[in-house]
Amino acid sequence: MSETHGPSQPLLLTNDEILAAAFEAIGIKSFIVKDKDEVLRILKEREAELPDIVFLNESVAEMISEHRERILQRRVFKPIFAVVPDLKKPRGLRLRELRELIEKSLGYKGLKV
Repeated sequence: MSETHGPSQPLLLTNDEILAAAFEAIGIKSFIVKDKDEVLRILKEREAELPDIVFLNESVAEMISEHRERILQRRVFKPIFAVVPDLKKPRGLRLRELRELIEKSLGYKGLKV
């Protein structure tokens, strides 16, 4: 008989204490990070046990955009990096990334979104 595993508990990597507190309040483990090196260290240390979903606020997602791109290029589907807006000043990162993906798939630059 094969074992089945339930969904893994997501986690949050953020540089915002308020966002971390909100995610912790709903039961999602949160790490407050200061810089790119710290984010990459946490991801590397926990690589074998990373959940299916890792939440990042926009500024942290921008810090590791090259790392996320390398994961996508290797066609590694775990974890999924879910970008949430910064609380203090949303940057529109997720919308920009979505526009770039659509432009790549259409082979057209200058998409208005």
